[in-house]
Amino acid sequence: MQYDKKDFIGRGAFGSVFLGTFKGKKVAIKRIELVGEPVPVVDNELEALQQLDHPNVVKLLHCESDDTFKYFALEFCDGSLDKLFLKSYDQMKYKGPTPLPIEMFLHLASGLAYIHSRGLTHRDIKPENILISVKMTEQGEQATMKWGDFGLCRPVNERGTYTMSRIRGTRFWFAPELYEILESNVKYGNRGTVNSDVFAEGLVFGYILLNGNHLYGSDDEVMTNIKQNIPINIHKIHNLHWARSLLTKMLTTKPTERIASRAVVTELQSIQTKLGWNALHWVCANNSNSNLMNEIELSIKRGIDTNAKSNEGLSALHVLCTYNSSPYLTDAIEFLIQSGMDGNAKDNNGFNVLHTLCAFNSSSNLIEPIEKLIQLGIDVSAKSDNGANALHVLCKESSSKNLIEAIKLLIHLGIDIHAKDKNGWNALHFLCEYNSSENLFDAVKVLIERGIEINSNGYDAQVLLRKNYKSGNLEEILKLFEKTYPGNG
Repeated sequence: MQYDKKDFIGRGAFGSVFLGTFKGKKVAIKRIELVGEPVPVVDNELEALQQLDHPNVVKLLHCESDDTFKYFALEFCDGSLDKLFLKSYDQMKYKGPTPLPIEMFLHLASGLAYIHSRGLTHRDIKPENILISVKMTEQGEQATMKWGDFGLCRPVNERGTYTMSRIRGTRFWFAPELYEILESNVKYGNRGTVNSDVFAEGLVFGYILLNGNHLYGSDDEVMTNIKQNIPINIHKIHNLHWARSLLTKMLTTKPTERIASRAVVTELQSIQTKLGWNALHWVCANNSNSNLMNEIELSIKRGIDTNAKSNEGLSALHVLCTYNSSPYLTDAIEFLIQSGMDGNAKDNNGFNVLHTLCAFNSSSNLIEPIEKLIQLGIDVSAKSDNGANALHVLCKESSSKNLIEAIKLLIHLGIDIHAKDKNGWNALHFLCEYNSSENLFDAVKVLIERGIEINSNGYDAQVLLRKNYKSGNLEEILKLFEKTYPGNG
């Protein structure tokens, strides 16, 4: 084992890491001083690493010591998760390949379930302790996520619990039960549980989906929000997102009701099977970084079927327009269609990508992608299996800040404002029945100023509005109806 102090890689709570070699191979040398508190940490980590052999756990290759330090030769990894989301100008930013998010989750979930199956709990789950290993394969570079830093690891009994003498770890990544123990002032007799690892893993999953932001807010509010069960940023993950339900199960406040680590693996595998997405679907659903275009182009160059559909009939373009609110959304739409993707293809509900964009996308700017789709030949008047056009679904589902502009744009681009679905509802009915956007007054005003019917097939938009809308300006909107349609109140 050899290393040079000048080849410093990083520093942890109890030691430093250097680039080194072991048996002629590049390794990471973790050096821990053998005095004071680090001594039991060294023993814990060595014992844990000697027990663990899994593709998603960093491997211990060798261990030796002298009078001052103990040295671990660990398999070399190319980066860590916390470095992935640094600013592009930061020299420490990890810029190498990464697995797709579903693969990241499966790697981490499989690794943690294995750790728990070996009768161990990690106790220090956070982005800094998740490593990225890149190997060259016949298909090119392949990235794998691995759990690292087992200094706080502890054995557990058959029920997955252990005696705690003190709380260890990083508080931003604590489960709520750990805060309860901290605040109880009881020093002995507390029991820890492997389920605290699952909560922290859920926080890491959210961190990945939120591009490096914490589910529970900024630094000064994370701990309070975790204790009060307020995942303040969960709304940034689409309600229909494939991971939303799983996150809810992982972040359950009571550890006894929280999903187990093995069940997380099973659920992720089920999600993969149920969705039936190919690699391009996953790229379009999750990648909102500056490399979105590169990832799409790379997938296409590898010969992936651009028009392949999921089990729900979704093309990658549908998925892009549903989940992706990237600043590069418009460019990605154009690139996919110019690469041969059929923008007018419909899913199992008869939605084309314009329907999908208007119904589900939470982007703060819907205008550019709507314009681009129409410019590229998407049928603005297409109807779903229920007879709904894009204006219907926009008025039903969208709470975008651009709702008013989007309504005006669709009308300008030729959509039939008076079109009715199979139940005889027009866009005004959908707006009044379902939409509670803060822009509702202005949206209603735009439609009625253009002469849309208030009554259709026995349905009165005012009645629907009274059932749905409880805001203080309800009467103001109803006065707008009365002014435009006297005698219909």
